[in-house]
Amino acid sequence: MVLGVLYLEPSEQNARDFIREYSLAYPNLRDPGTRTGINYGVAGVPETFFISADGVVQHVDRGGLSRERLNIGLQKIGVPTL
Repeated sequence: MVLGVLYLEPSEQNARDFIREYSLAYPNLRDPGTRTGINYGVAGVPETFFISADGVVQHVDRGGLSRERLNIGLQKIGVPTL
């Protein structure tokens, strides 16, 4: 499953605009109180956390994803690569 977390986005309208601008087809949640980001140790934006089916963070990618970097994270959680 892919889930986006819009870190430090306090405005519902800005979140909707971002989702529309980038045609995001996966669910996105706002994190206006930054609790999710703090709990996961977010250091910057964008960051991608690859979490295994049992809920363990297996890999963190900091920066924009390329296909190669996405495949590395997917392999770490046992998902076939693209």
